Amino acid sequence: LGFWSGPNSDNVFISIEGKPTENLWLQLYSQQTRRGEVNDSTVEKQYTGEHIDFLYRTYPGDPECKTILGLMGELRISTFAKVDFDLFYLDWNQKKDPDNNDRHHFKKWDMIIKVSVGF
Repeated sequence: LGFWSGPNSDNVFISIEGKPTENLWLQLYSQQTRRGEVNDSTVEKQYTGEHIDFLYRTYPGDPECKTILGLMGELRISTFAKVDFDLFYLDWNQKKDPDNNDRHHFKKWDMIIKVSVGF
């Protein structure tokens, strides 16, 4: 098993969380990841123990950088129902397009909502 960013990367995750009420849990979080190129060669070197320079890349410009800022929470509606949510902003510089291998700057707001009901 491995982490998505590979061996020539760094990742910082910071959060603060709490329960403002008995039925509500909130977490404010931030994650920043920088990584070098991930391709067949770097993956093979990772598993054969060969050295890969930190943030190694063959493409021009800055290393890939992904920043996420978010608010996550859980609201208990009753003993058998809850709503989980995650609202976040993603800013990804040098993101690789899987269709044509071009790199671009990608930004978006997104939200995930999950409703759970038990019987």
